Amino acid sequence: MAQGNPKYQKQVYKGLIALLPCTSPKAQQLALQTVRIVQEIVKVAHPSIVEPLLNLLRSLHLEVQYEAIELIQDLVHYDVRPALLKGLVALLKPAKEGIQTPKILNAAEMTSLPESLPVFVQQAAAAKAIRTLAQAGPALSGELLALGVVPHLLCAVGNQRHADSQRQASLALEVSTRPASTWL
Repeated sequence: MAQGNPKYQKQVYKGLIALLPCTSPKAQQLALQTVRIVQEIVKVAHPSIVEPLLNLLRSLHLEVQYEAIELIQDLVHYDVRPALLKGLVALLKPAKEGIQTPKILNAAEMTSLPESLPVFVQQAAAAKAIRTLAQAGPALSGELLALGVVPHLLCAVGNQRHADSQRQASLALEVSTRPASTWL
């Protein structure tokens, strides 16, 4: 649709971005794959893509997370790069209001249960994306360091309620703090 119709390329692109928040994991996966293809055709990243893309890192479906991280890797070459990197770093330290507990668990005897899983899944996926970006080279790694990624990664490493957050953050920390001489 985008290749054969240059007049409507941007409309197709925006329509695909509008599909990202849908509830179907298969539709999300296919939309992400198609956005990657159309992104090369359009050659300009729309700023509205950042928020829904980062929200897809909450998905419990690994294929959706994989496609989201692949798209993030593509988008760091466009003008949405600062917002994308800043958003990824912010996801490592989730705000208390972002952690939702089902209403049934608000009873006094249930308050010791852990916070919602999607926020921690998103935290782990953000750390994985940061690791992948930091492995791309010293330029991206330097930008992440300038955004204060290290304290945020340490926060994720200290997450005792989600082992994958700890694992992904420690791997990202190792790559992000690599000495410059090892990049040669």
